[in-house]
Amino acid sequence: MPPGKELTKLAEYFNVTTDYLLGLDNMPNPEQASHIPDTVELDFVRSQLSGFIHNDLIKDTIHVPGYIIDEAPDHYFVANIQSDYINRVIPSGHNVVVNNKEKSECKELQTGDIIVVRIDNEFKLQCFRKTDTKIYLEPHSHLDGYSTKEFTIEEFETIQVIGKVIYSFRRF
Repeated sequence: MPPGKELTKLAEYFNVTTDYLLGLDNMPNPEQASHIPDTVELDFVRSQLSGFIHNDLIKDTIHVPGYIIDEAPDHYFVANIQSDYINRVIPSGHNVVVNNKEKSECKELQTGDIIVVRIDNEFKLQCFRKTDTKIYLEPHSHLDGYSTKEFTIEEFETIQVIGKVIYSFRRF
């Protein structure tokens, strides 16, 4: 334990309070509290089937930083992913914030977007890639056994796009 003068110098150097250094306060610097971004509460679904459950089975809510969304909170939901299909991009166990296309039009899909689609009554995370004549839904996994799904533009229009992933995080 440093003496009082050194404790004060350490607090000044690290721009925290002495109480924080002593473990008496969880806020490093109350003056900086105003810089912590506001959070918003979003619907939270847990995954089971094919790595994803549709938001009809909302189980809870979760707080996320407000700066990641640019529309009303009801245009988004959060899902916990338990799938290795796209684990090079979003590891299994992470949460994703999805712009819910059913309630809000996602911006035009771009190659590289991670989307949630419903194919054969299963909800899955897919990496979207588009050419002039084809749409590809690709796995990005460290594991073998997953294959790219190929569609014509017309075939893809029959697939239900649930939404686009805009943010990924892991809660500890």
